[in-house]
Amino acid sequence: MSVLYLVCDLDNAVFTFTATMRTTWEFSRLSSFHQENGKDKFVIHQATDASNGTRWVLENQSKGAGNIFGTPKYAGNGPPFQGGPSPPRGMWNVWDCPFHLTDVMPRYDAIQSPFTVKVPFVEMAYREEGAVAYLELVICETALDDESLDRALQEMRRIMMNLAKRPEMVLFIRTDARQATSVPALRHVRKFLSFVQKDVGTESVLVGRGSAIILHTSPAAQGSKCCDRRSAVALEDDMSTASTEASEHSFLSDVEHHPAALEHIIASRRQAIAEHYSTRGAIGAEKYPATHPEHLGADAADELQLVPLWCKTQGTGAAPSSWTIEL
Repeated sequence: MSVLYLVCDLDNAVFTFTATMRTTWEFSRLSSFHQENGKDKFVIHQATDASNGTRWVLENQSKGAGNIFGTPKYAGNGPPFQGGPSPPRGMWNVWDCPFHLTDVMPRYDAIQSPFTVKVPFVEMAYREEGAVAYLELVICETALDDESLDRALQEMRRIMMNLAKRPEMVLFIRTDARQATSVPALRHVRKFLSFVQKDVGTESVLVGRGSAIILHTSPAAQGSKCCDRRSAVALEDDMSTASTEASEHSFLSDVEHHPAALEHIIASRRQAIAEHYSTRGAIGAEKYPATHPEHLGADAADELQLVPLWCKTQGTGAAPSSWTIEL
């Protein structure tokens, strides 16, 4: 009962909460980057003021937040835990959507794997090994078009939504972009970023734990693949953007098994880039817009489309700590 599962009744996505004190449960199915930077710090605790009709609330204690966005449908307590009360099981209202809280880990069927999906500009290979899922993308020479992008994003959505329903699962993504020869149109870049930030924003936080991208060693080629010269600023020697398949495999191996060994790579750059580009957490953005007001102006939003590849720590309470390179 030290672990509770808050399940969305709309799509069965599972939010895991772990007891941190006798009467406090904190959202734990997220990366250590989010935890270390105070992002998506969601806490179930007893209300200090019971005038709202309940003794328990779900509060956003992220930096700059502090709003209550979840309450149980009925007042009262759940079963005793470590000599104190616990949150009531059953129906909750979270982000104005129906959820339910349980202490039984949800089970959901996995996607049949391994499998491969081919569209003109990318080949996608998916497999699972225990509680770890791997998605490998090989970008082809064919120019990107709307239909192919839609199909690829649809497949990624299917994978990530399935993993989000299975609280034990995490996802690593490997992208080989060495064959890519054309620069994607800005509308495709924006569509992809919107997909990551909104369509699967919650799923990305719940399951995403690492990503490695193989690029050509040429700075000009790296810059073009990032769509803008400003994107090339972070593609320096101290970044873990792989230029060979061997270095990429080494990086992902460190991601899974020895994350501490990479500490020196991003110690200074991580904080600087995080402060510049991170304005809010991604979780809940696509389903619960009321909890994620848009803080970016037009100029900042355009700049965000060109945010460079960068490295940041990741991890989860149920899986090894890891690292990721993100747009």
